[in-house]
Amino acid sequence: MRIIVCLLLALSTIASASANETQEVGGWQDNEQLVGKYRSGISPSGLWYEYNQEGRGGIGLDPKVYKWRFECSVDAMTDVRTCLVISAQNRLLLSVSTRKHASVLVCVVGHDHPGHNAMIRVDTNKAFASEWRSCFRNRELISQLSEGEGVMVRWYKWPSGRANDTEGRLLGLGEALELAAFLRDNLVNTQF
Repeated sequence: MRIIVCLLLALSTIASASANETQEVGGWQDNEQLVGKYRSGISPSGLWYEYNQEGRGGIGLDPKVYKWRFECSVDAMTDVRTCLVISAQNRLLLSVSTRKHASVLVCVVGHDHPGHNAMIRVDTNKAFASEWRSCFRNRELISQLSEGEGVMVRWYKWPSGRANDTEGRLLGLGEALELAAFLRDNLVNTQF
């Protein structure tokens, strides 16, 4: 009789463990699924996204093409958690970090001319000139980027000093920033 009770308890424990393995725990959206090493789901606006336990992934119209990709890391000396949100097409890199207060830094990729400021214009709003080299820390710009539809980026390449303009769409950037902030704050507690 004891053997049967022990066997039933063991089978119950195994069944419970199996149920827990398929249970979805954590995640940015409720519809998220764990597939292999990635958590994936559909954003509130209908974009597809995925990320892994290292904090790498992306968001876009379909699984094969990220509109925005992200990479998260923890500084080995300061323990500051940072997630980069990157769009090669738009030449933009946004850094979402946990320094003293959560902050976002926007940089223009490829701008390296010391005699010129990079510039960003969202929709038909006034253009912003970079405050430091190719980067911006301007709340109004970040708000416009998050809510806007189109962007024009001006960058200068050394040594020519010629202006280069890149025009792009901001589809999904607001949600990419939300997901990056989620990963920055919760990645260590999200189960994979």
